[in-house]
Amino acid sequence: MAGPDSNLWFTLAFTLQIGKITTGGAITLYPIPSRAEGRARGPGNTLLFTEFASNKIAAITTDGVVTESMEFRNSQPTGITAGPRGVAWFLGYGNEKVYVTPFPR
Repeated sequence: MAGPDSNLWFTLAFTLQIGKITTGGAITLYPIPSRAEGRARGPGNTLLFTEFASNKIAAITTDGVVTESMEFRNSQPTGITAGPRGVAWFLGYGNEKVYVTPFPR
């Protein structure tokens, strides 16, 4: 996925890392608190991602700073997108709900 910094951002399945590849080919891996699944561009210099196993969503800056949301019990969040006015929309796979919540800050 193209990030706000024009780099390619990706998740590593079954790991606690998110990575980016610069246009020059340099790869950087950032530690995250839980395995990432869905991801989307967020506001400003952030990207959003879901943490399926921990029932949370999170934001990561292009410098690798992660901020998690509160827990959404039994949600098992999967797909995510940035909505207008500072909210994120995501699907709760575990309970078949659609959530609208402020971005993690």
